[in-house]
Amino acid sequence: MPLPLLVLVPMKKGAMTKEILDLMTPEELFTQTEFPKPEPIHPGIYTSFDSLLEKREDIRNLRLVPVKSDEQYHRFHAQSQDALLAEVLENLKDTSIRLAVNGYPYFLPEDLYQGIIWLKDPETSRIVIAEFIEEVLNKTGSTPEGIILFERPLKMDTKLVRGSFPAVRHVHFWIRNSWH
Repeated sequence: MPLPLLVLVPMKKGAMTKEILDLMTPEELFTQTEFPKPEPIHPGIYTSFDSLLEKREDIRNLRLVPVKSDEQYHRFHAQSQDALLAEVLENLKDTSIRLAVNGYPYFLPEDLYQGIIWLKDPETSRIVIAEFIEEVLNKTGSTPEGIILFERPLKMDTKLVRGSFPAVRHVHFWIRNSWH
């Protein structure tokens, strides 16, 4: 009896959307204004992308959060909010959503690419964001299993959970540094 044919079917757009949505910060966290004190990500403890990938659930739920090195912290805060906003808007240009390298990276393992998905419209749906991430993954040959996503609520009081740049909605996109 002949072996069955193996037919490769290209992935349909949206095939990974549900999986990506499940990796994003849960919607119910965006109604909170206070969080229990989160644990900062310390590169002495989390020495590689893989060590953070094991903690992806804590990161997406904002229980484990990144911090900037003293140098990056001072570099970021030396700029005015208007200058930072102009920089982000220049990054967006004529698009409504764009992935860019984090210009003020966190103190994280070196094998991690720190991207930010900037959103011109703060009301952009989670589905649109997930579909955009799927496009990025398809173009790079990556899969949802190898990414870490989180978004900080724009109206947050808890230190470390509160983002340092709430002027424009954005999602943090981390992936192994060798992807691009």
